Amino acid sequence: MLAGAAPLTPEEIAALLEPWLGQSDLSDDLPLPQLIDVTLDPDVTVDMAALAEEIASVPGATLDTHHRWRQELRATAETIRLVAFGALALIGFTTIAMVVFAARAGLAANRHVVDVLHLMGAQDRFIARHVRLHFLALGLQGGLLGTGLALATFYGLRLTGNSAATYFVDL
Repeated sequence: MLAGAAPLTPEEIAALLEPWLGQSDLSDDLPLPQLIDVTLDPDVTVDMAALAEEIASVPGATLDTHHRWRQELRATAETIRLVAFGALALIGFTTIAMVVFAARAGLAANRHVVDVLHLMGAQDRFIARHVRLHFLALGLQGGLLGTGLALATFYGLRLTGNSAATYFVDL
């Protein structure tokens, strides 16, 4: 069941607290619990409820498996992921609507040009194809520019040496 167990030294406990308290010496006024690092055998299934009851029978001892914390973290990450996909879908639909309205506004603003093209014998299909190609080219240019700027931003975050930037993308 146990692959190993060892009490943590005060230096190891201080190293665990360093991200929150900084690299200062812990004063004796701050009571720190004695922590025991337990490694379980991965091939053995442990009844954590029974283990928690057994440990609770020892005065002042508690079992912290981080199970609830990990579940909450996973649920939060999944919620953030779903919200991000929702925002991405909303941005996509908004972009499509903007292109449609921009094309209609462009045709309405250039109605006199369309009328002249009709007088010259141009079919609606010809005019519509050229308008679609024009807006497709504009959309591709904007998409490529946006993608390039996004990649440059992520690369710049990566160059700052900030370890939090690695959560965005692993280039």
